[in-house]
Amino acid sequence: MKAAARVVERLYQAFAEKDLAGVIAMLDPKVRWREADGYPYAGIYQGPEAVKAGVFDRIIGEWSSYTTVPSEIIEQGETVVGLGTYTGTYAATGKTFSCPFAHVFR
Repeated sequence: MKAAARVVERLYQAFAEKDLAGVIAMLDPKVRWREADGYPYAGIYQGPEAVKAGVFDRIIGEWSSYTTVPSEIIEQGETVVGLGTYTGTYAATGKTFSCPFAHVFR
């Protein structure tokens, strides 16, 4: 595994360990984070604190369980793609979901 892919692997490990401070610390100060249209937290977040407030704090506050589990990490040049599955239980309704994801890191 190449260096950039190892960084992404460590990011997913921090997610799995629920180490929000570790996740935020790994983000570039100029990060531009895009949540897909149609996703509950859709939008573009500039900077680690915006990502934390707009995405992660909301997930923590609204979900009784939420996982991001990668099944494959692919590195090509300066781009790394993480493929996997989100799962969770929405606290307000108790409804569960499972959804595939593709994350692109540059």
